[in-house]
Amino acid sequence: MIDWKAMRAVLFVPLAALCIPGCGADGPPLQPGVVSHVYEVSGRWPAGFSHFLEACPARSDWSWRSARRDSLRPPASARLETDGTGYTWRLEESGRSASDLAVSGLLLTPADSVRWHEMRTDPADSVSGWLPLPRRAVESAHYLDLLHLMSALAPGSFENRVRHWQVRPIPVDPGQSRSGAVDLTGELIRAGEIWNAAYGEELFRIPEPGACGIRMVHLPGRILRPPCYIRFVRTDSLGGPKHLQITIGDTWDDPWDVPHARRALLHELAHALMLWGHSRDRRHLLWYCGTIVDGPSRDEIECVRLWRALPAGFDFGRYGSRGELDP
Repeated sequence: MIDWKAMRAVLFVPLAALCIPGCGADGPPLQPGVVSHVYEVSGRWPAGFSHFLEACPARSDWSWRSARRDSLRPPASARLETDGTGYTWRLEESGRSASDLAVSGLLLTPADSVRWHEMRTDPADSVSGWLPLPRRAVESAHYLDLLHLMSALAPGSFENRVRHWQVRPIPVDPGQSRSGAVDLTGELIRAGEIWNAAYGEELFRIPEPGACGIRMVHLPGRILRPPCYIRFVRTDSLGGPKHLQITIGDTWDDPWDVPHARRALLHELAHALMLWGHSRDRRHLLWYCGTIVDGPSRDEIECVRLWRALPAGFDFGRYGSRGELDP
């Protein structure tokens, strides 16, 4: 949450720059009659975000300009100061009033594009209006960074907004289902255990009969296309998931089909964690051609971790990588 009371303008009068030795040595000399402003905006990192931050305090140089398409002003300098609990922006400009910054959003570009994402601020967004987002590398050669992968795996129907389960761990009702030689109930339980072990904590609470969370519905005698899928049944008041249903038929019914059924259920549980899209990397559970691996990749685990660390309603569509940002 941004502390808007912390926003303030500090005016440096040119005469003071002439009277105080060394004042203004960090920037070009001020022109007569021009007032330089320093704007400060402070905020706190979301709870649980420390995994993605460097523990020690740090400073980084940025540049900023107005997000308005008709703005012809050149970029101005900015400084970002961060630590394990919060961050502070310091934006410098001459001849600009505080009201200009409050009304129009800004384009913030880091000098170190390997460490930070470019971003577009939204003064009206109290959830993520000024939150800086560190870049994280991924193992996959198909994606530039973790945010790039998460954006690919996030559904367009969410409008680039983070949505969360209100209950954690997510309750799973596996039912009592069998398709020939394949114990579908047991395979869903096993898939949940694989996710929990890979993540390092309990993402899914299974079995949880009768719980409103994830339920599996078996359609005996039906050969489905696709053979297994998940859908929203009910959302909460914030648009987050409340009840999801996994539907599965009898496509897999022989002993040698067990690995295929388990992989499909692992894939659907990835969707249940709000990774609703698909990946171009065949090493991922969410490979768009179908799952051929037996557990989530490190990249997918980090995607889940980032998604869960960001606040509900966070707009990740305002961030870019290197020169990709095009508002």
